[in-house]
Amino acid sequence: EFGRTLNLMVQHEWKPHAVAYNSLKRALVVVEDSPGDGDSVHTNRTYHITEEQIATYFRIYEDSVDRLSAFYGERSRWAEETGTSLEKQVTQRLSTPRVGDGSFHAGNNSLLVAQCVTFSKDIDLVLEFLDLNTTAFSKIMKKFDKRTSSSLREVKLNELKKTHPYIYEGGVLREYKKRSCEWVSKLDKRLNAQEEPVGSTLLSHGRKPSVSRAKLS
Repeated sequence: EFGRTLNLMVQHEWKPHAVAYNSLKRALVVVEDSPGDGDSVHTNRTYHITEEQIATYFRIYEDSVDRLSAFYGERSRWAEETGTSLEKQVTQRLSTPRVGDGSFHAGNNSLLVAQCVTFSKDIDLVLEFLDLNTTAFSKIMKKFDKRTSSSLREVKLNELKKTHPYIYEGGVLREYKKRSCEWVSKLDKRLNAQEEPVGSTLLSHGRKPSVSRAKLS
């Protein structure tokens, strides 16, 4: 089930920021109506979700949105701080003239390439985490509609996309992902004069475990 997938795939330190999928699911547990005095034990029973349950569900839902938004804010600040520092180093390194033998301290450049690649992969994990949580919102709203015989899923998801577009699009994180790949490409071109580029190889191999690689079902 998706709740188990979400729990397994999210890094431990990020769990408090994830959609409270299992709590939302518990809020939708149906209540069985008690049969009337004259009803037979074989009478078909009816089930429903109470107004109190619906109110509880949306409190948890809004809290999940707030937590995920706060997580994005924290990670975007991290990306801006780390990315700004790396960009300065890359700009400085690329503007450094070659020394007399034509080299430009390839070892230092390889280290900087590795730092840029690590930064890029860390951003990938955050983007995958956000994507996993948007799936969680979609699935739990589908369950809400089914349990309450309503049609709020598309309304709520469109509302979320409008008020929190960065959760879907990546915002600042997506921009720094693009920049980090450009830095690696530029450094690789300069390294290419002396040795095989390492950045593109690192970007395509040895990825960290994905937060959302399991089948979302």
